[in-house]
Amino acid sequence: MAVVSATTTGVYLLVLLLWSGFSAWRDGAAVPVDDAFAMASFALLTLQLPSAWLLSVWRARHLRVVLDQNDGGTTATRVAGR
Repeated sequence: MAVVSATTTGVYLLVLLLWSGFSAWRDGAAVPVDDAFAMASFALLTLQLPSAWLLSVWRARHLRVVLDQNDGGTTATRVAGR
C-alpha cells in the first residue's frame, strides 16, 4: 500500500511540475522551472496537507488496539514464554 501511495504521489508531482512548467514556458516566463515549483508548493500546502490531516483524523477514530499490556510485554511474548 505504501509503495502504491508513494508512486502515485511521485507521478502526481511529476505531472504537476511538467504541466506547470510547460504552461509557464508557453506564457513566456523567464524561468518556467521556478513557476512550476511554486505551483507544486502551493498545491502541497493547499491541497495535499489538509486532505492528509483530515484523513488522519478520520482514520484515527476507526483504529483498534491490537496489543494488550501484560507486565510490559505483549501477547506474542507471553505465548512464546518469555
